Amino acid sequence: MDRIFIVLLISVLTIPFLMPLFIEKQEVPVIYQLGNVDINEITLYYKPEYIIIDYSHDGSEKNKFSRYEIRKLQTNGSTVLSYLSVGEAEDYRFYWEKWWNNNPPDFIGEENSKWPGNYKVKYWHWEWKEIMHQYIDKIIDQGFDGVYIDLVDSYLYWADRGYDIYATAEEMINLIADLSEYAKSKRKNFKIFVQNAESIIDYDYNGKYMESIDGLGIESLFYIKGKKRKEKQIDYRLNYIMKFKEHNKTIIVIDYIYNEKESDIEKVKDFISLCEEYGFLAYPATKDQKLYTISPGIKYFNQNK
Repeated sequence: MDRIFIVLLISVLTIPFLMPLFIEKQEVPVIYQLGNVDINEITLYYKPEYIIIDYSHDGSEKNKFSRYEIRKLQTNGSTVLSYLSVGEAEDYRFYWEKWWNNNPPDFIGEENSKWPGNYKVKYWHWEWKEIMHQYIDKIIDQGFDGVYIDLVDSYLYWADRGYDIYATAEEMINLIADLSEYAKSKRKNFKIFVQNAESIIDYDYNGKYMESIDGLGIESLFYIKGKKRKEKQIDYRLNYIMKFKEHNKTIIVIDYIYNEKESDIEKVKDFISLCEEYGFLAYPATKDQKLYTISPGIKYFNQNK
């Protein structure tokens, strides 16, 4: 009787540890989540080719991800990229000084009305470049495989406010090239992805920008606000995007399209099919654009095969 009890006890205690061995992980191209990241959820249920997250659980230095957590995400063979904004300073980041609230330095611009606490930056200032170097140092130390750089299109923001667009584009290209060179000097295979601003290559006269990056992320390519874009709009962007692909850059496309309505499910399937047709990695994000959860839309990848 005692022997039977011991066997049963061992079985009960070991089941929780054995369960992950019997869970079939869903292979998906991308998981893009900037808040409420659950490392265990991702590693237990999914096998993404790319994972894009913030360097921190909540954006703060105190709660940044540990090397162990990043390594855990990489155990499925995933390439893990850290989000990095080069076009705005965020008042909850490690670099933000309290005195900036009342007397900001020259490179800090206006607050983004849509994102309180985010401030446009004059990214060509050396002080900002030094901050970005510090940021990349932290990301490399955490074990990330690369960065996913946002707000490259800030060159258009400053051009709309009286600055020469040739100058703002050149300065952004110089910044991306500098960050790429800096990061790859620290870790040779460190990956540089940029989001949107694909038309900046119109100003990339010597190919420096294209040479500096490993991949391109694109938002709202085929669908915007739940509606299919006009073919003319899609083709205009595809003309630029395919130039990146011709240079063997990885293309990730994020369309904010998923909700539970049946009609939107068909749109998700169409979006996935279009990305597969062009050889892009797709992420059908939720319509709210908050990226605080893993989009349920990724379950439709298996159904598209």
